[in-house]
Amino acid sequence: MLQPSYSELMTKINQSETTDDKITSRYTIVLATAKRARQLIDGALPLCYAPTDKPVSISVKEMYEGKLKIIDRATGEDEYYRIIREQMMKEVDNLADTF
Repeated sequence: MLQPSYSELMTKINQSETTDDKITSRYTIVLATAKRARQLIDGALPLCYAPTDKPVSISVKEMYEGKLKIIDRATGEDEYYRIIREQMMKEVDNLADTF
C-alpha cells in the first residue's frame, strides 16, 4: 500500500496550489504519478530522497513533497517540459550542495 494515501496526497497538493485550480480527481493524481514514474524508469533523476527504488513510490513522494506540480494540458507540452527541466536543474544543484 502506498503512503501517503491518495486522499492525503490530494489534500496536500490542493494546499500547495497557488491558483484556484484544485485537483478533485484521484484519476488525475494517478495519471500524473504514473507519468513521472515512467520518466524515472526512463532514467530521470529523482527529485527527492526515497528509501526505496520503486518508481511509483518515488513519484508519490515527490508529489507529496511539492516537487511536482500537476499542470493543465492547455498550457502546452513546451511549458510542461520547461517546468520539469527547471525543477530538475534546481534539484541537481541542491544535490551538488550536499556532497
